[in-house]
Amino acid sequence: MVMIKRVVILLQVFLVSNMYADFPYRELVPGFKRTDSKIMARKIKRATLANLDMAAYDKNPLLLERSKIKLSKKEMSVELDTLTFSGAVSNVVNEISRTPLSEKEKNTPLAWQPLLKRLWSVVKDDNLAKLSSKIAAHKWDNPGIYQPFQEISTLYFHQGEKGKQLWVKIEFGIWVPYLDNINDSDNDGVRELFAKLSLQDMHDDSLGKIVDWVENRYCKETLNQEEARVWVTELVSYWYPSLNTDLADIGDENVWPDKKVNRKIRKELKGQTFKNPFAVIEGKPYDPKKPVYNVFILDTDSVKTDQLVDLKKSGRDDITEYDSTVSENFKNNMIRFDQELSVYGSYDEWNGKKSSFIEGVRKWIGRYPKEQMGLVGKDGWLFFRRSAEVLTKTDSQMLIRISEAVDHITGFKKYLEKKGVNFLFVLIPDKEMVYFDKLSDEIPLPKTDLISTYQRELLKRLQESGVEIIDLLPEFLEAKKEDSSHNEFLYQKNDTHWSNRGIMITAELISKRIREYSWYEKEKKTEYFTTDTLFERTGDIVERLPEDIRNQYHPYQVLARQVFDVTDKILFKSDRFAPVMLIGDSFTGAFETVDCKGAGIGAHIAAKVRMPIDIITSWGGGPLVPNKALRMRQNEIQSKHLVIYLMVSRDIFNYSLEWEPLSVPK
Repeated sequence: MVMIKRVVILLQVFLVSNMYADFPYRELVPGFKRTDSKIMARKIKRATLANLDMAAYDKNPLLLERSKIKLSKKEMSVELDTLTFSGAVSNVVNEISRTPLSEKEKNTPLAWQPLLKRLWSVVKDDNLAKLSSKIAAHKWDNPGIYQPFQEISTLYFHQGEKGKQLWVKIEFGIWVPYLDNINDSDNDGVRELFAKLSLQDMHDDSLGKIVDWVENRYCKETLNQEEARVWVTELVSYWYPSLNTDLADIGDENVWPDKKVNRKIRKELKGQTFKNPFAVIEGKPYDPKKPVYNVFILDTDSVKTDQLVDLKKSGRDDITEYDSTVSENFKNNMIRFDQELSVYGSYDEWNGKKSSFIEGVRKWIGRYPKEQMGLVGKDGWLFFRRSAEVLTKTDSQMLIRISEAVDHITGFKKYLEKKGVNFLFVLIPDKEMVYFDKLSDEIPLPKTDLISTYQRELLKRLQESGVEIIDLLPEFLEAKKEDSSHNEFLYQKNDTHWSNRGIMITAELISKRIREYSWYEKEKKTEYFTTDTLFERTGDIVERLPEDIRNQYHPYQVLARQVFDVTDKILFKSDRFAPVMLIGDSFTGAFETVDCKGAGIGAHIAAKVRMPIDIITSWGGGPLVPNKALRMRQNEIQSKHLVIYLMVSRDIFNYSLEWEPLSVPK
């Protein structure tokens, strides 16, 4: 009996090893179940883009749609041999064993969603996107349901007699219980079909370019450490608007999870820990108190924690100089706030004067299903629902939000003050606050461009509490008047983030204030130069649109201005020992660590003040970053002259996560 058990165990190990030899990743969580597990941990043997994408998107519980949906049609028989999804597919079968795929082809699957996004840069052909939309648009006699009943999840290349064929796995929502003849053949809690894509409308040249790029680059080229870091940073940034994702702290021991991680997560792992994980993503898609984790481990070239360096070796000492002077910027801000109130009346009166605008925005948002986060505006503009909703807020809940923000930001400022560190707070206007005229023609425009009443009240109260702010909204509204003289707006039309132009305006305002501190002239200067460049971006709002209209929005060229060190001719990078630290949400990472590198707000502040900058980005949102910064820089914080705290307005007024009490490292 013992011998039989040993043979069974050896056989299982052999099968798993063989599978892992070909399959993009190996799951490490004991008893992992897609529909129930709160953590997935995957070991990727070779860090190709294809393997990394597959490990991130395949059967990921973080991406599983869990909404409770009521269906009017509750029973339906499906004839698989007649199912084509409006001509998108043929040869539909309910098990992968019934496809012509070889074992090797089955073990080299490709994650559909990220691949589709990448292919536009390979070939400007949207036929695959159109096929994907046809499949997602099929509603099974339930046209009122926003969520797609089914979507392509996986692509397989098959070498047929007449050339390459593209086969796909189509997965159904877990809330679609009534379609018979559709199996869950891999027992992961999600039912699926397999089918051949209909490619008769795709030009042979396009298909050839796609196959060549996928086989010889996407699946073949191994990423180095820096490229892998870029991959995971971009992944977190794209997931963040819908899933509240951020990179979790791994700690100095470089072992995850530690005792700070939720006890239920550690229990699910049955005591297992992961040493030197390449990345840990924490997401909170539905409940802020119930995080879901993704852990990625590379067999080789795994990313290691930066080694701590003695402050003396950084070329700086451990002495800060606090400047307590009341600046002209602070005084001018207070004058501006008082002038606004003298013109518009109290904040309640001010809000009442734009009631027709507020109601118009509310009705416009209400036209869309509540689940739809991407909203279609005028002239090709896209807007993020949570940001647009801020414009409609008029109740007492907003005053509570203001009070919470003032308490936490003021508390952080006082902590830094005791350390001898100056503090600046920068609230970035939501795109909807600046380009509200691009929402809809049906919305009556207000008589004033300053429509964000609560944003103005928050900033005034912060200054009254002693927190100096950089007031961007009036500057952006003034710059907007000159849009016709520029090749770019202040924000990207398809994205929640600002453009190079918005970055440059903000960098100049912040840099002007930095140059006025008493300690500025005493700091050693570093010279930088800038170079304009272009890169392609789809826009993070596009993925929040219904599948059937996403293919109308292709990647577009974005202007960026990269910053280089004059002496070493190297691209700007954050320096943990810099005298100035910039902390904030995804706006600190835009153009800095995703897409174009070394061209973000931190890089341009560095170039303008001629000093390195230490940048800490919380993709999970601005309210989370103070504690993250203190954890990551507990040994360096006392040597900083200034901390700049930058975050977007919606993270204060329409944020799903609560402010964290300030946790001071011991």
